[in-house]
Amino acid sequence: MPLVRAAFLLLFVCSFQALRADVPKSLIRVVDKATDEPLIGAHVMFASIEQNTEKSFISYAVTDLEGEVENPYQERVRVEISFLGHQTIKDTIEPGVINIYRMVPSNTDLNEVVVTGQYNPLDMRNSVYNVRVLNEVDIERRGANNLRELLGNELTTVLSQDNALGQSSVSLQGMSGDKVKILLDGVPMIGRVNGNIDLTQINLNNVERVEIIEGPMSVLYGTDALGGVINIITKKNQSGTFEGDLYGYYETVGQYNLSGRFGFKKGAHFAQVNGGRNLFDGFSNPDLDRTKQWKPKEQYFIDGLYSFRKPNFAFSYSPKYFQEWLLVRGAPREPDYVSAFDEYYRTYRFTNAFNFKFQFQSDNSLEVWASHAWYKRSKNRFFKDLTTLEMTETSPADRDTQIFNEVVLRASYSYFAPDKKLTYQMGIDLNYETAKGPRIEGDQQAIGDYAVFASFNYQPSARFSLVPSLRLSYNTKFNAPLVPTVSMRYGINKNWTWRLSYGMGFRAPDLKELYFFFVDINHNITGNTELQAETSQNIQTSINFLKRFNSHYFEFDNRFYYNYVNDGINLVSYDADSFFYDNIDLFQTMGNTVNFKYIWKNVELATGVNFVWLYNRLTDVSNTSTFNFSTDFNFNFTYHIPAWQLDLSLLNKYTGSRPNYYLDDNEEVQLGTMSAFNFMDITATKRFWKDQIHLTVGVKNIFDVTDIQSTVAGGGGIHQTGNDVSASWGRSFFTSVKLNFGG
Repeated sequence: MPLVRAAFLLLFVCSFQALRADVPKSLIRVVDKATDEPLIGAHVMFASIEQNTEKSFISYAVTDLEGEVENPYQERVRVEISFLGHQTIKDTIEPGVINIYRMVPSNTDLNEVVVTGQYNPLDMRNSVYNVRVLNEVDIERRGANNLRELLGNELTTVLSQDNALGQSSVSLQGMSGDKVKILLDGVPMIGRVNGNIDLTQINLNNVERVEIIEGPMSVLYGTDALGGVINIITKKNQSGTFEGDLYGYYETVGQYNLSGRFGFKKGAHFAQVNGGRNLFDGFSNPDLDRTKQWKPKEQYFIDGLYSFRKPNFAFSYSPKYFQEWLLVRGAPREPDYVSAFDEYYRTYRFTNAFNFKFQFQSDNSLEVWASHAWYKRSKNRFFKDLTTLEMTETSPADRDTQIFNEVVLRASYSYFAPDKKLTYQMGIDLNYETAKGPRIEGDQQAIGDYAVFASFNYQPSARFSLVPSLRLSYNTKFNAPLVPTVSMRYGINKNWTWRLSYGMGFRAPDLKELYFFFVDINHNITGNTELQAETSQNIQTSINFLKRFNSHYFEFDNRFYYNYVNDGINLVSYDADSFFYDNIDLFQTMGNTVNFKYIWKNVELATGVNFVWLYNRLTDVSNTSTFNFSTDFNFNFTYHIPAWQLDLSLLNKYTGSRPNYYLDDNEEVQLGTMSAFNFMDITATKRFWKDQIHLTVGVKNIFDVTDIQSTVAGGGGIHQTGNDVSASWGRSFFTSVKLNFGG
């Protein structure tokens, strides 16, 4: 009998366990209430109903690519769901039930989810990096059509303009644009001219946000990321089956832009196409002849996207095509002034990018980027009869065509669990670039950069994170050093956060700096095959204060940075008309940036000041100060009128005078200065028809700033005429209309 009873008891227990196993687990799906898009990386806490007992438990998980997570417990549990920029949700769920939570965006929680340099999408407050985010609202308020117009109001960013080539570039923390990596959806942009990507060629018509990390990011993104990374992130989802928009822009200086987007979504599939045309008539002040100080240009672009998303897998393919025609009209020739030489520059850029993401459970993921980019830039010179308008191409020696190809393969494996003390990311980054053209030595050259990298996040508590990283590279032209970075974040309390980082940077000379040869009647620029790679040391620290109470929001941020660059590469003049690329032994920058933001009900106020010290290279040969000092200041104010669906904004940036020592014709040291200037814009944005129509009007550059006086010899660069530096085309008025449909 005891044996029979034992058998029945065993059968009962097994049957009970089998029944428990058949109880389906509950599923949680988290979406944004405003857009119905899945919220990837939302934090979910599971906890037992009974607390402070032996049976109590607690665990954490994050939502997958579909915004979903499975409850690991087969019983009734408490959940708490949090996601940056949204109101926290608390609830109790039953087993075997699908729960859909629509999280409400919070007007006072201004934290953003960032992806640049992160293992997974992460609350900006929890990142070890200081990430700056400019979103669609910032783009709309500033009437920005391209990256140059968007960054013009930012501290620590300095814009430069080369009017001869119609180009604009940016520096971060005093580090020039050739040391700033520009990414489009995580893929490096190709097509640097004089080391810089032209910011006016980066359209914002379909951009969701721009993320900026200052300081060396070479450990994750390789060469060219010596001074920082700018990642342009485009729209990749929508809430409705059919959605789209039409956008038109007019500015009195002679800008006419028109673009449109159309998207289709069904189940796991999403496809969209967007494109447009930008036209600029050119501008001069005063406009007295056919030449233009700001060159006329016409741009066409068309982008596509197809994505397929499942809970544990996502795939996307994105082709992007861009072309630009730029016209440089020459002055009428003496003695009759009936002829001139005109130059036409044509730029083409075509990129194919693939992205794969595999999610293993909720804490392991593998992401792969693969891309091929093709870039072509051609120049033709014509003799034009101004009476008959006939054009004849000049000598074939005046032609120039440069073609660049770049193949990138990047893969990273991430282990990320919110409740684990140690998480990590490791990956490979393979880059191969070729350059072809008559002004490239040997007509064709190539360079490869192949690397592995690893990063570890040690987080013993929610307050403290320590992230050491290392990159090991093989460069086909240079000996690449080991590149380490150590970053730390410490939450002093719920309001104060301290960050500290040390990073090493590495930049190999690009193919043009090595092999370029351009000598004609107007140019004498040569490459240098003896160049050494640039290396840098950077240290940054910051303290951030954030406080919310009732309807008030305060944020204070104080950052200090220091950059020490060895063998910095510059275009150097060895006589009045000849330039070549060479290494400068030492270059240093340091600065202190203080920002303050305050929001109360319908009022937003943001202001900041940036103090910059740039190393003076002549201090070793003369009795001059070691650093040149300058100050920038910005002030932005927005007032919301909800009843009228109206936003009124004032944006102001003051750029202080920039002193610089230089050698005059007698080889004596002189102190020159580029004068201070102030840009101020006022805009008004009105929304109609249930937010389907956005009308923005405004005035840019109220103080009518055009050329900045400079007493620095050659202050405008090799293509600048005289000592004045072009800053803007003066005061202008603009209007834009955006029509959203579908949804």
